[in-house]
Parts: sequence; C-alpha cells; structure tokens
Amino acid sequence: MIRKFYTTLTIALIFLLALPNTVSAKTYLMEAQNAYGTFTYCGLGDRPSYQYTDNIEPYLQGAGFNLYVKWYDWHAWESDLTYSANRVNNATFFIWAGHGLGYNWADGFGTVNPYGEAGIHFFNANSTSNWHSFRNHFDDLSLSRWSEIKWGYGSMKWASAYTCNFLKTGGSSTNLDKILRMFKGLHVLTGFASSMYMNSAEGSTYGAYLNQGYSIKDAWVNATQAWQYQGLSGVAAAWASADTVNGDSIYSNSADPAAYPYQTYHRYYIYVS
Repeated sequence: MIRKFYTTLTIALIFLLALPNTVSAKTYLMEAQNAYGTFTYCGLGDRPSYQYTDNIEPYLQGAGFNLYVKWYDWHAWESDLTYSANRVNNATFFIWAGHGLGYNWADGFGTVNPYGEAGIHFFNANSTSNWHSFRNHFDDLSLSRWSEIKWGYGSMKWASAYTCNFLKTGGSSTNLDKILRMFKGLHVLTGFASSMYMNSAEGSTYGAYLNQGYSIKDAWVNATQAWQYQGLSGVAAAWASADTVNGDSIYSNSADPAAYPYQTYHRYYIYVS
C-alpha cells in the first residue's frame, strides 16, 4: 500500500514557528475529496471540493499563513481527523470539503446511520488504494464521527467543514453534547446544520472575508449567504465556539480555551437561504 508522505518544514519555517504571536507562524491544512463516484464504489457523486479549498488558499497566504499540507482525494484519510492519528491538529486552521453524513442520514436502500452521529465521509478506507465497499457508507474507516474527533490538542485553533449536516443536532441536547465534546482547546468550528450546496466560488468569498479580518463565524455566514441560495432552500450555516473566543478572526492570538465541559461552549446556527 502506498503511504502518504508529509511535507518537510524548512529551517526558516521552524524558526518562525518559534516566534510568539507571529501571524506568519500560523499554518493551514486542507483535506478534500472530489471523486466519490468516478473512480470508487461510493456513488454519492463527485463534488468540486478541492476547487473550493484551493480558492481559499491565496487569501490565507495573503494573511501570512503557511501551508502545512494539502491531502486530496485518496490521499485524504479518515484517520487524519480522528484521535487515533489526529494529524489535522498539527496546523492552526483545518479546512475540509466533501461529503458529510448526518446523524440520521439514510442511504436510500433502507440503511440508516447506525452510529447516530454525524460524520465527515471519505470514499476510501484509510488508504490510497482501498475504497469502502459498495453502499457501505458507514464503514468506520471511511467516516470521521463526532465521538472520534478531539480537536485543539495541538496547534489547531479553528476548523471549517464545508459539508452537509456536520453540525445538525435535530434539537437533541445529546447530539449537541457530542458536538461540543469534540472541543479540546479548539476555538471555533464552522459548518452546516442542514444539507448544503457545493459551489467552489464560495471558497473565494469565504477567503476574502477571512483575509479582511471578519470574525471566522461572520465570514462563514456571509459567504454562505452569498452562494447557498443558488442551490438549496433552508440552508443553515452553523458554528460552535467557546464563549471567550467566539469573535476570533484569523488574525487573533487569543489564548486556547479549556476543553468542554470545563469551558462554556455553544453551538449556533442561522438560516441563510
């Protein structure tokens, strides 16, 4: 099996990372999958996922961020996001684009999500060559679920999930608690509390608002207001954050909050179309 290779940080970047409160020391990590239907057994349909993340990239670089790594299609793995490996915690800002399965999502063949948890869905099974089997969207090696994610232990401060239903609770306090238990020092997580429509141009809008210094949550909502109406109605932009850092922008250097439940966290949403 082909293994993934990590980018090697240069001596200059290592030096920058040692400097306190330096915007240029911040890094971003992007994962996205396009080819859900073309080359695999998944069948959920291809999406312009890494075109979306690529459109954000120049705005982050313009704000002084450095690339940590980008893993696309079969180089993106479920284990990158979960506590077993948790590689995404190595960057300040993690951005995902691709399919997501809601806590009550059904596959159209009578199978309902057996975990009762939303997750970020991969067509591959932690491999560059093995896909999940036909219709088996709930393969544990292809689904990063709420209870498997612990973000904020390392460098990560912010995360954005351009995917359906990742922050949907259905009004359940149990589901909300599961979402908030992903926060282990993470400041702000943006996503959707509904199905959403993928448009790669939304990445440019989100990136521009971030670059201009809007709070991460406001940049997210403004971008979805600008684009989501074209695809679906009733789209709910959502975010969760610690109260102390709810207004973080990508230029913020605020201290990491304590892990939930030792710090007050909330999940919010607003209908944008």
